[in-house]
Amino acid sequence: MNTRTAINRILLALVGLALLAGGLLALAGGLDLYRRWGLTPPGRWPWSAPDGVLLDSAALSGLSDRFWWWLVPTVLLALLALWWLLGRSRRPDLEIPTPDGASPAGGVTLDDSALADAITADTARLPGVDHARTRIVGGARRPRALVSVTLTPHGAPASVLRQLWTGPLRRVVHSTGWDGLPAEARFRVARHRMRRAE
Repeated sequence: MNTRTAINRILLALVGLALLAGGLLALAGGLDLYRRWGLTPPGRWPWSAPDGVLLDSAALSGLSDRFWWWLVPTVLLALLALWWLLGRSRRPDLEIPTPDGASPAGGVTLDDSALADAITADTARLPGVDHARTRIVGGARRPRALVSVTLTPHGAPASVLRQLWTGPLRRVVHSTGWDGLPAEARFRVARHRMRRAE
């Protein structure tokens, strides 16, 4: 799983938990569960009884006097949600051509994170590599691989780079049928503990 997917899942989980908590608190107030079960509602929670309202007339008049207190966060949240939605919709899948147009659309689509995971797993198996991470950028028209490789303390960058070009990246190009896949590789060396000689 790449970083963008992890962030999306974490944000969706947090929003889902907040909505679930608010819905359960409202349901408990609407069903009068606080009184029936002898529970204490959260402090300043307005829906503690079936006849409770979220905003009474006094609260509404206070909000209308200071409208920017609620308008600015609402607009910011709406813009953030719109930015996230547009970011998700602008990620077209990569297209893999099929021989002789066997597919009705002329090709098969592939999610860029699946391709990145395949390159990462293949690169991590190379000798001299401690671990790797790959991102596919550039969209469906000009995909490009960004490969971050962490070498073992004795890994040779030149050897690993040669194996990366002739191994994982060449296999991707061969498997997808593309003319090529531009790539950028970044190397770092894994830290290792110094051993004391006695």
